[in-house]
Amino acid sequence: MNKAQQTRKYILETAFSLVYENGFQSTSIDKIIAETNVTKGAFYYHFKNKEEMGMAIINEILTVSINENLVKPLANHGQKAEVIYQTIKNFMLSISDRQLRLGCPTNNMIQEMAPLNTTFARALLSIIENWKQKLSEAIIEGQKDGSISPNQDAVVLAAFIISSYEGARTLGKLYKSFEYYNFYLKQLKALLEK
Repeated sequence: MNKAQQTRKYILETAFSLVYENGFQSTSIDKIIAETNVTKGAFYYHFKNKEEMGMAIINEILTVSINENLVKPLANHGQKAEVIYQTIKNFMLSISDRQLRLGCPTNNMIQEMAPLNTTFARALLSIIENWKQKLSEAIIEGQKDGSISPNQDAVVLAAFIISSYEGARTLGKLYKSFEYYNFYLKQLKALLEK
């Protein structure tokens, strides 16, 4: 990675941290510049405007995080009901106190920006649709291996798992407690048991 790529990565990661903490609309370019200590010219060299930077956060940070933590592990070997459960459990139990307090960054961006920006909404929808598709495929595999009831509609079940996951992250944020993660994981296990 050359120096320009390192600078871009540093700006983007810092911007993401500020957006995660304060929201996209409340995070100004001036605040990002002050936090990173780069020049305005350096910021605009890498991002032509705040929207382009926001799209980079969605495509390069949020998408990657969901894919790495909640999609790719679904391909692990084993009974798919257990693979799905362990994928979500492992990620939820690795969440830091800061992540608990701030909630799911993807959900935060959906709540704040999807109603306001159609470009953001499409990109965020793509993250969720990909996750839902891969989760549906894992559920179908679970139905084939006998670990998930064949009476479940895979797409509906996948949508429910994602919706309730995001709800648990939101309640954890509201109550500042991992208790809702534990409630969710307990019910997820029961739901997946045949």
